Amino acid sequence: RTGTKKDSGGVYFHFTPGNCLFASGLWMPDGKQIKAVREAIVAEPKRFLKLEADLAGHGLVFGTDRNLKRPAPGFKHVEDEDVKRLLHHRSFVVERQLADEVIFDANLVEMIVQFAQIVLPLNEYFEQVLGPLREEDGNA
Repeated sequence: RTGTKKDSGGVYFHFTPGNCLFASGLWMPDGKQIKAVREAIVAEPKRFLKLEADLAGHGLVFGTDRNLKRPAPGFKHVEDEDVKRLLHHRSFVVERQLADEVIFDANLVEMIVQFAQIVLPLNEYFEQVLGPLREEDGNA
């Protein structure tokens, strides 16, 4: 929506020799945002688990490099292991690594569009969960 790192969705592409990728999701949200996402996951775990499974079907998984080591504060009561695993995330980002030569491919724009279509349900989810927070803050 705004092109900032704190946006709740969109597609990011990065083209640096040796590190070309497409990415999407929610990167390092603030405390209010991550709490809202965690609450939404706990409220409707099957919905988010389906999103995760659909992405995995396209070879996309959430990165875990910045995950919490212990349960998130306020969510220690959650018993479902799949849900607990998700609550350890501090970001919900999927990425597709690309070979350097892809940036010269005549179909690059089409590849970006296809990636965007695959991640659209995830971005719509974050927009639905986080949109009300923006409205509260007057940033709708």
